[in-house]
Amino acid sequence: MDDKRILSSGSIVCFTDDPEAAKKLAVSGSCFISLPEVTDIADGYVSAREDFEDLSDAYLERLCMRHLKKPAVICRFDGFTLRECCRDDYFFVRHLFADNESALEEFDPSDWPDTYEGSTKFESALRDHYRLFDFGMWILENGEEKLGIFGLAAKEYGIELYYLLDRKYRGQQIAKRTCEKIEEFAAAELCAGEIYIRCDENNKPSRHLAEGLGFKLLSSECEGSIRKLKFVKKL
Repeated sequence: MDDKRILSSGSIVCFTDDPEAAKKLAVSGSCFISLPEVTDIADGYVSAREDFEDLSDAYLERLCMRHLKKPAVICRFDGFTLRECCRDDYFFVRHLFADNESALEEFDPSDWPDTYEGSTKFESALRDHYRLFDFGMWILENGEEKLGIFGLAAKEYGIELYYLLDRKYRGQQIAKRTCEKIEEFAAAELCAGEIYIRCDENNKPSRHLAEGLGFKLLSSECEGSIRKLKFVKKL
């Protein structure tokens, strides 16, 4: 089968189950979808999906942006943009985590050098993650101003929502509105039936945010000297 879809942005995505056609598309630099047996010929840009007709335009737009090595937009709302990370975000991410008392498990600044090489490694790791899961760490921005980090993480118990807003933007309902949009994304684009939030027991703002979003306390477990709360919400 060979087909193509023209997206609202004007981007064109090709579909094929022919290995020879896939090779030609790879050489031309086109963005395309292929069956699993030809996923190794496009230097990481092929998405192995067999349900071609069921792929949403939003998913294909993200695929095209990744193919072009540009940050894919997750959503826009109230003047804000939630998008995937790129190399230029690296030092903002390091600053945000270094300024936070309880850094997220997804990024420990001590593991990432404050250098250009560190930013390259960061970009490569995220690109692989987006391609594998279609979600990960995202940047919230308003114009050119970066406000914080939000994202979804794949855990053994399901998909976990996380967030880290710059201190000067807290207390303005920005995190709550962003998380609500992420819930919509998880339900519509990932077909998630539920998502989780984990936070330290003494992190009252995070706990209040989870409860304000309608998450229910599921468990409380000690991790070393810290007690972690796990919340869940049906979508």
